[in-house]
Amino acid sequence: MSKDYRILEKEWLALNPLRQWRTDRNLFLKDVGAALGVGYHTIFRWENGMSMPGDDQMKDLSKLTKDKNLQKKFQEWQEKRPVLGKE
Repeated sequence: MSKDYRILEKEWLALNPLRQWRTDRNLFLKDVGAALGVGYHTIFRWENGMSMPGDDQMKDLSKLTKDKNLQKKFQEWQEKRPVLGKE
């Protein structure tokens, strides 16, 4: 029996590399946004796959998280996004 799409999406969202880094450090969306000079809503969109950081933003994120592979992790995460009807 396959998993429901909403369960798959929730599991996928939990694997977002920025969200994992942020929650491991007990930071709020607004904390990360302030450090990068963007609003919390921008961080929310990145963590929910609604948009992706641009090249300059990804460089800043990599510096903030001290993760040189963050862009690759984001790409791999994005590729695993569940598709409604394909569960």
